[in-house]
Amino acid sequence: MRDLLTQDTGLDVVFLLDGLGANLLESASAHARTITKLGEYSRVTTSSPTTTAAVLASMFTAASPREHGVAGYTVLDPERDRALPQLGGDLTSVPARWLGKASLTPNRPCAHVGPDKFAGSLLTSLLYPGWRFWGYRRVSQRIDTVLSAARQLGKTGLLYVHVSEIDHAGHSHGPHSPQWLAALEDTDAEIAALRRRLPAHARITLLADHGMVAPSAADRVVIPPALAKNCAAIAGEGRVRNVRLLPGSDPELAAEAWQDALGDGFLVMTSGSALAKGYFGPPAGNEALRPRFGDITVWAGGSRVLAEQDSPQLAGEHGSLTEDELYVPCIKG
Repeated sequence: MRDLLTQDTGLDVVFLLDGLGANLLESASAHARTITKLGEYSRVTTSSPTTTAAVLASMFTAASPREHGVAGYTVLDPERDRALPQLGGDLTSVPARWLGKASLTPNRPCAHVGPDKFAGSLLTSLLYPGWRFWGYRRVSQRIDTVLSAARQLGKTGLLYVHVSEIDHAGHSHGPHSPQWLAALEDTDAEIAALRRRLPAHARITLLADHGMVAPSAADRVVIPPALAKNCAAIAGEGRVRNVRLLPGSDPELAAEAWQDALGDGFLVMTSGSALAKGYFGPPAGNEALRPRFGDITVWAGGSRVLAEQDSPQLAGEHGSLTEDELYVPCIKG
């Protein structure tokens, strides 16, 4: 993304196809003929944890979660022992200077197309400062909104379009479900329509933030009460958890207790060890952000999910380190 942001000539239109991992796309290529044949295709590795908020922050800061501090779907606020959602909310919902690494400064005009509800959201404010936001109320309005934004940019600029329907269908119905395939086909048709109607000089790039796994009911493990009672706060999501323990707790002993209780389907380590081993990016980072990663970290293996007591069961999940989640497509038309 850095190269696209620092370009100073031409018009680039970048579509972020939320949740469309490379393995998913390749196995369903018959339902995405425009996407797969758009141009040069490559498989790239996304950042971890493999979840939208963390990956978007990495894309637009050119930094790892260890450096920018957006460590998951929810992130620990150590000052108040709470987990703060990163998708939605606004700047008033987080402490000051929440982003540990400033977003990249573009060399040309930039615009962002997304649903109206994200116009003043936390990530919009943090990652796209100074960008013009083009909102729409219904998905059926997105094509016209993209075309209007492209006309306004003219001969040069960057237009970023976040497409979330594939991810939503995966969470609700599971990847490869009829609903997921329909969302993929609808997205493919939309890309085809835009390709025909965008200015001839526009360059199109398709990216994804993460893939997805399909857990069964047997894959879902609820955090045992005996473990939860020693927690001040639990952040992340079902496939990766950052846990802040109660004061006075020993992280090493806690990690051993969690590993024994959860078994081989999960990888439990102290957060210090996870950071030192580069699970959240290169170990060197802003030490002021260190408390956001908690005391212990839990990564789910296979299709396992570590759920909180009242969290809903989803048909599709992501966040961890499997190939289905880590590998994403990059297609340059």
